[in-house]
Amino acid sequence: MFVPNKSPAPGGSLNIRALRRHLIRWTLWRKLQRIGGQEAPSFNMVRLITLLAAVAAATTAVIVPASCFLVAQARLRGEVEIRALVYAGQVAEEARRNPDFWNALADTASELEWGNLEIGQPPGEVSPGRAAERELVYSSSGKTLIDVATSAMPAWPLLVAHSTVADGGTRLGEVEIQYSLRRALFTAAAAACGSTGLSILLFLRASCRIHTVAPI
Repeated sequence: MFVPNKSPAPGGSLNIRALRRHLIRWTLWRKLQRIGGQEAPSFNMVRLITLLAAVAAATTAVIVPASCFLVAQARLRGEVEIRALVYAGQVAEEARRNPDFWNALADTASELEWGNLEIGQPPGEVSPGRAAERELVYSSSGKTLIDVATSAMPAWPLLVAHSTVADGGTRLGEVEIQYSLRRALFTAAAAACGSTGLSILLFLRASCRIHTVAPI
């Protein structure tokens, strides 16, 4: 009985092997392209990298001025709180030496002018190393007894600190110290302009590099 030969023809087997070798070579070539960085990134990848560059630029533009303002505010906060404690001590010492002023703080004396006292003198002149300042003294009921300031009144935004005036265990009144944060705000604004310009420059440079590698 005759049985036909079902094995593939020699030519067909060679074609399959050649195709397989071609696919292996093409796969290796694509992998080498990826390893060598010769393959251009996709549109979605370019868009993601551009977005990350924009976020980094915006973060730089915000963090630098905010840091400048917060550092200046922290420095002035320490100064104004220490100044309030010192001024409260001076007011308490003056009250111990001056019974009329002690009674005024305790709201048991008639209204008098306290500008002739040492604690009622203006703090001084505004200088590059000194911010505008305002000093107030309140009685125990909240009445303003002394209100003095530097040659320029503190402008908004204000940094305010309070301290209690006491004589032993007796609360006589309270002092309030006001500092201006305007200079710190201007410094932060200047830093914001500089950091914004630098961030835009860095973003444009990064964007140009990205689009040069992978034009859209």
